[in-house]
Amino acid sequence: MLNIQELLTQIRKQIDSSHEKVISFSKTHYSYEEWINWEIFDALSKSGYECKPKPSYKRHGKSVNERYQADIYGEGLESGSKFIMEVALVGISTQSKWRKKIERDREKLSGFVANDKGLKKIQLLVLAADYPNVLEEWEYWLKCLNFWQENKPMIEVSSSRMGEVVICGWSIAT
Repeated sequence: MLNIQELLTQIRKQIDSSHEKVISFSKTHYSYEEWINWEIFDALSKSGYECKPKPSYKRHGKSVNERYQADIYGEGLESGSKFIMEVALVGISTQSKWRKKIERDREKLSGFVANDKGLKKIQLLVLAADYPNVLEEWEYWLKCLNFWQENKPMIEVSSSRMGEVVICGWSIAT
């Protein structure tokens, strides 16, 4: 059975090894979400998952929109556990309009009915800043997400004197 906390730990270990790079990217005020997706892809691949980028929801079940794609699909080589994942990056310059994208990711996962009932639907939110206590500092912003208050995430933190990266993860109910 898929353990989401273990997935988050593997991702955090990868982020730990790239921590300085993540914080330096964050300081640019530009998006590097695609790069984060590839770091997560690499971390999960190294952890025994066969991963596929940009999987079509349609290929794995029924979706509200046949053109929807997730960020990562993974299948455990030994365990056989499967997941489909949406990833969003929030940095120090992320504007409020991006909350809608994060909420759309949640809606895509919530509205998806997998052909394989064992497939887990996972949403990740990666927060990065060049200062500590990111969750506390950004609580006002995060509380505006329509699901934040009712459904607290599992969390892994990568922290140094340079800054902090917080990985928040949810398993979305079918």
